[in-house]
Amino acid sequence: MQKDNFLKDYGTIEICRIIKTNQGEFELYPEFTNNKEAMKNLIEKEEKALQYLEARYGFEQLNDSNYQEYRGCVMDSLEQVDVPENIATVLPQIDEFLDIYENEVKNDQIETIVNNLSKSINNGEFIKLKEEVELLGDVLPHNLTVSCTEEDAEPVKVVSVSIKSETGIETKSKAQAHPGNSKFDIEKGIAYAKQYAPKGKHNSKYYYFNGGDCTNFVSQIKKQGVCPFTILTKEQSIRR
Repeated sequence: MQKDNFLKDYGTIEICRIIKTNQGEFELYPEFTNNKEAMKNLIEKEEKALQYLEARYGFEQLNDSNYQEYRGCVMDSLEQVDVPENIATVLPQIDEFLDIYENEVKNDQIETIVNNLSKSINNGEFIKLKEEVELLGDVLPHNLTVSCTEEDAEPVKVVSVSIKSETGIETKSKAQAHPGNSKFDIEKGIAYAKQYAPKGKHNSKYYYFNGGDCTNFVSQIKKQGVCPFTILTKEQSIRR
């Protein structure tokens, strides 16, 4: 599945991996078909922005071992007011790229855990099985949930693991197809809201709109949950 947006300039993105269970087939995260080639293209096309991040944060050139640090600093740069406009407009694209780039590792993790689950079931290792179910729940796309139930059925204990889609569609769910949706961290968003929602507890990094701060606060929550943003110039904002 080719994404019809700027990300196709870096490489082809597909949802090419699934996990199969008795409940059906479930799609994993979208990923570049060739991660190495995609990163090479990003470095060539966004050279100025990446060099800016290198200089500002003292990084080596973007590579497979430091891309997570780059992403954290992309989000940090988006909060700064001294970032040149030509750089700021590119940063959300780099963030979305890195969102997709890391999905190869996440899909590898999911496949490894699923294989370990099968072994634990076959070997009757129920304690280990529950631990693996928790690990799987942490890395699955947010539209999928996994559960483990056990039932004493003499003379054996019956343990079952099931994966379900929150969309109600249990085969080839499309809920994670858009790259910008795959990274939002619900737990981080909730934690941020609990910390700064109480009266008098607003985040001093942001201007507080007394009596009308709701929209701004939702944006803060989305940013804390690592939701990609598009930066507009003053003129673009006025036209909107």
